[in-house]
Amino acid sequence: MRSESLQLPVPSLAEREQGAALSTRIGAEIDRRDGFLPFDEFMRMALYEPELGYYNTTSEKFGPAGDFTTAAELGDLLARALVAWANELFGDLERPAILELGAGSGALARHVLEAWARHGREHIAYRILEPSASLR
Repeated sequence: MRSESLQLPVPSLAEREQGAALSTRIGAEIDRRDGFLPFDEFMRMALYEPELGYYNTTSEKFGPAGDFTTAAELGDLLARALVAWANELFGDLERPAILELGAGSGALARHVLEAWARHGREHIAYRILEPSASLR
C-alpha cells in the first residue's frame, strides 16, 4: 500500500484537547509514581479514565462512523463458532452461564443468544462486564 493513499481523519480541536488532557493526567500519574506506571494501569487510564479515556468519550466507536470494527460487528460467524464449542462444553447443564468482558455494542451478545436458541437451549445466564460507562 502506498503511503500517499492512506488518509487518516484529522482530530477535531475538541478531540485534540481531550487527548492533551488525558496525556497530562497520565503524565501526572507517572510523576506521582516516581516515573513508573505499569502497562496495565496505563492502558486502564488510556481506555477507561472518566471522561477522557477512549471508551469513556462520546465519539462513535464501532462501524463505518467509528474507528474500528470487530468480528461480532460483521456478522454472526464468531458467535456460531463459540456456541457450537460451548454447547459441547456445557453438556447437560440446565442453566449454563457466560460472562462477556467488554461487550462494546452488544453485537456478540445478541448473536450468541440467537445462536444459542437455534441449538434449542433457551436458558442461559448471559452476563456482561462492561467497564466503559458510555458503552454500558
